[in-house]
This record gives sequence, structure tokens and C-alpha cells, in this order.
Amino acid sequence: MGRARPVRRAARGRPGLRRDAPGAPRSAARGPRGRREGQERARGGGMFAAAGVLALYAGAALLLAAGIALALVWPAWLAALAVGLVLLAAAGVAALMGRSALKRAIPPIPQDTIERARVDARALQGRMHR
Repeated sequence: MGRARPVRRAARGRPGLRRDAPGAPRSAARGPRGRREGQERARGGGMFAAAGVLALYAGAALLLAAGIALALVWPAWLAALAVGLVLLAAAGVAALMGRSALKRAIPPIPQDTIERARVDARALQGRMHR
């Protein structure tokens, strides 16, 4: 019942608004245009997922080919070890690049969050002194 109070306050003097407000977002999303857009988005997301899976298999096939090619020159175990070490090195480089990108993107102290917390604390203190 606590969630309905803002709707009741906003609906004063507007007949029908209180009755229609809770279902409005659902009916807007279910409309023919919303359903069509949702289906298109789902289809696009599915295509991206399929592309990712196919790219993963293609990468595995290329790595297998590299291992087989190396096995022509080296023993099979050494070829597999070399391919594995190259993959580990590439994963390490990608991890380090991702870490540095995250450090640049996310400040160590979120100043905007701290400022919002201070504003909220001042507002709460003002309400407590009334």
C-alpha cells in the first residue's frame, strides 16, 4: 500500500488517473509498436550471440591449425605447449589492458556520489530539526 500513496496524491482532481496509472507502463510496453521493437531487439541480440559463438569456434579452429602446423616441425606435446603459452600471454596482456582501462574510467573516489551523500545528509538533518 505504501507504493500507491504517490499515485493517489498525483491523482487528486484527475478522475481515472489513479485507476490507469499502475498499468500504464505495462500497456505501453505491450502495444503493437512496443512488441515489434522488442522482437526486433531480441532478434538482433540473438544474431550477436550467434556471431560470438561462431567467432569462438573459428578462433578455436585457427588455434588448432596453428598447433597442427607446429606439430609438423616439433613434437606434438611441444607444439601444444607453445600454443598454450601464447594464449596465456595474450590473456595476460588483455587482462592488463583491461585493468588499466578500468583504472582510467573509474576514479578511486567517486566525487559525485560523495557530494550527493552530503546533500542527502543535509536534507535529512534539516527535516530532523523541524
